Amino acid sequence: MFSNIFYNYRNNTIHLWEYINNKREYTSFEYLPYCYILDTAGDYKDLRGNKCKIKKFSSWKAQKDFAEKYDTYEGDIYPDDRTLIDKYHNIQLTELPKLDIHTIDIETKADKGFPKTSNPENEITLITVYSSLLNKYYSFGIKDYTPKTKAVEYQYCDNEEELLRKYFKWHRENYPDIITGWNSYWFDIPYILERAKLIIGESFTKKYSPIDYIEPINNKRGISYKIAGISQLDYLDLYKTFSENEREEYKLHYISNLELGEGKIEFEGELKDLWKTDWTTYVNYNIKDVYLVNRLEKKLGYIKLAISQSYICKVPFEKYGVSIKKFDNFLISTLKDKKVVLLSVKKNNISEEIPGGYVSEPRKGYYEKVVSYDFTSLYPHIIMALNISPETYLGKIQGGFTDLDLTKLKEDFQYTIKFLSGIKEFSGKELLEYIKKNELILSPNGVLYTSQEGFIPKIIKYLYAKRKEYKTKMTESEKKYVETKDEKYLHEKTTFDSFQHTTKITLNSAFGILANEYYRLYNIDSASAITLTGQKLIKFTGGIIEDFFKNKFGVNNIVLAQDTDSAYLTFVDVCKKLKIT
Repeated sequence: MFSNIFYNYRNNTIHLWEYINNKREYTSFEYLPYCYILDTAGDYKDLRGNKCKIKKFSSWKAQKDFAEKYDTYEGDIYPDDRTLIDKYHNIQLTELPKLDIHTIDIETKADKGFPKTSNPENEITLITVYSSLLNKYYSFGIKDYTPKTKAVEYQYCDNEEELLRKYFKWHRENYPDIITGWNSYWFDIPYILERAKLIIGESFTKKYSPIDYIEPINNKRGISYKIAGISQLDYLDLYKTFSENEREEYKLHYISNLELGEGKIEFEGELKDLWKTDWTTYVNYNIKDVYLVNRLEKKLGYIKLAISQSYICKVPFEKYGVSIKKFDNFLISTLKDKKVVLLSVKKNNISEEIPGGYVSEPRKGYYEKVVSYDFTSLYPHIIMALNISPETYLGKIQGGFTDLDLTKLKEDFQYTIKFLSGIKEFSGKELLEYIKKNELILSPNGVLYTSQEGFIPKIIKYLYAKRKEYKTKMTESEKKYVETKDEKYLHEKTTFDSFQHTTKITLNSAFGILANEYYRLYNIDSASAITLTGQKLIKFTGGIIEDFFKNKFGVNNIVLAQDTDSAYLTFVDVCKKLKIT
């Protein structure tokens, strides 16, 4: 599998790093751009069966220019995504390669104020890096330090320039697949590169990349860098992306205490003075920061999760946070062997408000014995139930309906349906007969879907099956670990856990692709059909619950609140009836 990919638009070259038989290999080759266009003689087809053929281009820019002017299929896929889809689309993920992940943290002088990447005036005094492949900490500092453990290797440097040169030399001899750290993408890495450029020179700084290519990126949060051949997965950003709960703050000391019950090294005074007064504690403090990030990964597995998503969805590691991109590449990869292609994103999609989930007015007060019940993956299941997919969309009954079903069609009412092929009129009786005869599915907002299984429901079913498979394997590995205490089974367990979590995240992206105006499958009618069906289901569920407890136990008002896919109940009165304490 791949470990890194970089497209150099200046010379139209793909640089690819991948693991073959557990050995990292590097290749570079000219990128050959292509997309698809309608052609009755083509070997491919779109979702509605129209034939298409490949159209090749001399450059990525030529392809983009063509796609801006004409209707194309997959004419907007970036070269790095296209390469990964084409090369790895039919590879099933069974394990993760052993990547080298460098966890980094730096310390600087603060005599000129808090260090800023936009104005790197402060001298770097200390750099510590942990290599997961070498299983060791490497520290580079401007004062003497004697490690108390063989897990740490320390290099003394006469000054900052020597520190940077020694660190860069070690880095070049041990290029990682991934660099991480707490805010490393926005501070540690750009600060190192900006200081190296200032003190030694730009040509030296470029050697931070295995192909001597780095590119500064200016954005609202400051300066960051694209480093060809090395992925940056900032652990602070990973934590904000994957952690299910909002935190009061996101400083490493707070989060590590919260997650691990262990924080940074504490000392008297301020960090800005510590390098002068107690160098040993200063170095230990720096190493501890790296150690805490490693422990967070060991517990939470967010890097492993990001890697799993990349491999399953065929996206570069650094795109782990772009849900639409992940699902897009997954869909295109899945359809590739079937020779089915998807339309390019339409630039003129009109953004419309989509009905949200149903939220009831909660019963105010303090309640005991409260239980919540929720639907499992409500929206994906609605997509399967209504068979929602671009090619199953037949038409929509006009009139702004929000709560329609077959029982609510009025026989003597005249309905107008806007089909893809044109507009037709039906009486209520004729429409009901038409729906039943053609085995159509009707959504609350009046959209009609065919019953022949669509490709999105098929993919959702596939993902559910894969998740079940991964969870089974995870349980088996956990059982073997308990029995044998063999670390390889613990590794298997966490790997399959990341796989099943990835499929869950991918599943939950299914609604987003229909609701996002910037995505190629955007359809406001289908997105609204999903949310309105969700509203009907949760309202229906609340009513069924109330009726059940009223008829069974003579208890009223058991439902406290309802929100999108959940119902919150209080069993106080039920327990009183049953004399349960």
